[in-house]
Amino acid sequence: MKYCITLLLLLSSYSQACSYGRSFSDFIVTNEKSLSPNQPNLSVHEIVRGKAGGGIGSCGDAGFVILKMNNDTGDSVGYIFELHEGEFEDDLFMEKNPIIPASHFLDEGLFHFIWLDGRSDDQEPFNIVVKIVAMSKSGQLSEPQFLTVNHQGTKSPWWKIW
Repeated sequence: MKYCITLLLLLSSYSQACSYGRSFSDFIVTNEKSLSPNQPNLSVHEIVRGKAGGGIGSCGDAGFVILKMNNDTGDSVGYIFELHEGEFEDDLFMEKNPIIPASHFLDEGLFHFIWLDGRSDDQEPFNIVVKIVAMSKSGQLSEPQFLTVNHQGTKSPWWKIW
């Protein structure tokens, strides 16, 4: 019995080895009186691609698109993200409701979007356009921002043959 419990504990901790917390929070529309939000002003802060190496429990296959708010709206404005043009291998913008950055990213104004990019040094390029709409606490929508997000892809070094 002790061995079964030990095995279960080991397997459960192993299965959680690569686990990310939520990188954004739901934006709550309160219907309180507020001004119409300005058009969003976000930019691409960083793109991280999946890499080869690491064990099966590592996060080497995770890719990140990190977008930065260029004006401080705190939690008074929520944002809706939608793939507008291009194709992406994963449903990167799966939240259809307005969101704000998670509390630990709010001061920096960063939105982290995570996808399974693949455990490889060969990553295909992508070029997409994201439609971003701001929403006020009263539920009013802004004019959209159309943000181009692209990456040239990556290739394994010529000397790496395995």
